[in-house]
Amino acid sequence: MSSSSSSLISGVVDNNNSSNPSEMSIKAPMVRPYSRSKMPRLRWTRCLHRCFLHAVQKLEREERGTTPKLILQLMNVKGLTISHVKSHLQMYRSMKHEAMSQGIDIFQLLN
Repeated sequence: MSSSSSSLISGVVDNNNSSNPSEMSIKAPMVRPYSRSKMPRLRWTRCLHRCFLHAVQKLEREERGTTPKLILQLMNVKGLTISHVKSHLQMYRSMKHEAMSQGIDIFQLLN
């Protein structure tokens, strides 16, 4: 058994410090309760997405690196947070990677 799978199991099985294996019991794993953000969910409109793409393309041309902080600064959109950009950048990179592996032009797909 690998160390990663044994660590997953250790939080679920409790052997009650008993030497008798038949007395082992299964405990529910500790799960952090879901707490919804007080901020409303952001809807990425076509216009907002185009602004994102322009920022990404500008940073790629300048070879500065497409970090969420730089993208946010270039976009300069009121109310947009670094968390919004991080999430969108992750989705964008995932779609870009998927499209490249299938031979699809990502800019045709996203524009």
